[in-house]
Amino acid sequence: MTSQTMRHLMVDCETLGLAVDAGVWQLAIREFTIDPVAGVSFVEGGLELNALIDQVTVSDNVKAGRQSMDWSTILWLEKQEAAPLFKHWARLTHGLFHFDTIMVYDESNRSYVLDENCAGCSVGFVLDTLQTFEAMEDSEVHYWSKGKEFDKPILENMFKASGLKAPWKYYNFHCVRDAFALPYLLRGENPPRRKAKTHNAWDDCAEQLGLLGETFNVSKDKTLTKIVIDKQRMLHNGIEALVDVSH
Repeated sequence: MTSQTMRHLMVDCETLGLAVDAGVWQLAIREFTIDPVAGVSFVEGGLELNALIDQVTVSDNVKAGRQSMDWSTILWLEKQEAAPLFKHWARLTHGLFHFDTIMVYDESNRSYVLDENCAGCSVGFVLDTLQTFEAMEDSEVHYWSKGKEFDKPILENMFKASGLKAPWKYYNFHCVRDAFALPYLLRGENPPRRKAKTHNAWDDCAEQLGLLGETFNVSKDKTLTKIVIDKQRMLHNGIEALVDVSH
């Protein structure tokens, strides 16, 4: 299948913890293209979704044990560049242990729990958007994130917590971090480590596309191409040698 029959979506989510069942408060999805000559770029007029997930849904799921939150992550989020956006979603106020609506003190168990007074995008709307996109053309949709061991299972649990199923096929979800690292590893080099700067899902999608762009440029290096060809030739010769010995 050629690149002309593929469509690509960059995905990033911001969460209330690091566990696989962590609540998702922001989800960004941006369509992009991979051109053999021009490289990678966002599609003008393509699918773009920058969603603040409905807080009531997150609250209900956390209370029911379908999703989770981590207090240390909440405190960490307040110190990040995306803190104003998070506080907008959560209606947070400044000050340690002092919240407006995302947290209220529960005297019964002396802990902080999610409150329910913030509207946002429904998980069902996210799924409908992706399913509509998938049905638009007779082509495969490929999803990308950094890295897929974080975003993919957390988003799959987000859909599951709402009684829904993620729309992607497991083999069509790819990892930007692995793709970025591969050209360096094939040259015997340690890949540079790039950390997200804003922790805003929309901006992080752009940063992740930039990493794919770097990967595209590095992969066109003739030295890398020669290394790959040499490795393939060595593997082929090794297989032929094994065949000769077996006879």
